[in-house]
Amino acid sequence: MLVLPWTQGCARRVRLDAYALPGDGVSQFPAGSSFSVSPNPGMPNPIFDRMVKEKIETALRASGFQVNETGASYELQYDYGIEGREETRLSKVPGPFAGGRYRFVGGMGFDNWDPLYYSTIVADTYPVYTAHLRLRVLKNGQTQAPQEARAVWVGETSTESDERNLRELIDYLIAASARSLGRDTRKPVDVTVPEDDPVLKQLRGAAPAAPAASPEGS
Repeated sequence: MLVLPWTQGCARRVRLDAYALPGDGVSQFPAGSSFSVSPNPGMPNPIFDRMVKEKIETALRASGFQVNETGASYELQYDYGIEGREETRLSKVPGPFAGGRYRFVGGMGFDNWDPLYYSTIVADTYPVYTAHLRLRVLKNGQTQAPQEARAVWVGETSTESDERNLRELIDYLIAASARSLGRDTRKPVDVTVPEDDPVLKQLRGAAPAAPAASPEGS
């Protein structure tokens, strides 16, 4: 059985690396701060990109912030993706029976038969997909300044899976990012996002009910 290091029971491990302007280590975005989330024009899948934008807005509201299309104090930009690779794990398993040997047990001189087996090295190759999300927060009100000068926080998250399913993994990345919004982790850290994480549950929400079928002839 292959043990997946990026899952821990009913939780998922996410690598988080967040950068903020020098400060006292406390989030520089007070509760109630307003954000506008900028979409990504020209994306290959505009439907999924709109879903990601709406999920980020949901996470902001769940974290005590406001979302305004105009007049917001901060602009939040985002990008995401998923890449795959193959990994190989070597394991030793018992091979064919190859006879045995006698050995003495204890001080009484009793013989004991030890069967001998060949050891076989088995290589398991499996796919690994890394999903990543980057959030950038820019301070508004400085329209003449370049984006680099307006940046006040950048958060990068990633997680791994044996399935290429960014649609599912993006929720964990957004939930992990929401925890550190405005904070500086000072180094990459691993955080665990459980299935009952409040933000994660809001991102998933309840599946919309299917519309009732209309009677024939109506």
